[in-house]
Amino acid sequence: MVVENSFGRLKGRWRCLLKRLDCETDRAPVMVGACCVLHNICEINNEEFNEDWLDNENLQIVELAPARMADEREAVAIRNALCDGF
Repeated sequence: MVVENSFGRLKGRWRCLLKRLDCETDRAPVMVGACCVLHNICEINNEEFNEDWLDNENLQIVELAPARMADEREAVAIRNALCDGF
């Protein structure tokens, strides 16, 4: 759930991530990585995040629920795959 919330905030702040990227395939990881870095800078500096940015049926922050062990292992595997990709 934490990862879903993070991606929701990331896509809310950088709307270009909500649609198909209009760039060369080999540049997509750089573009997504740049959005992640800029987003982290905004979060670290407590920049305002407008909850209205999440006003999209496909983009919602969900309430956190206790993670089950299988979900946690899957989350770690996904995080590791993303790290390897970047």
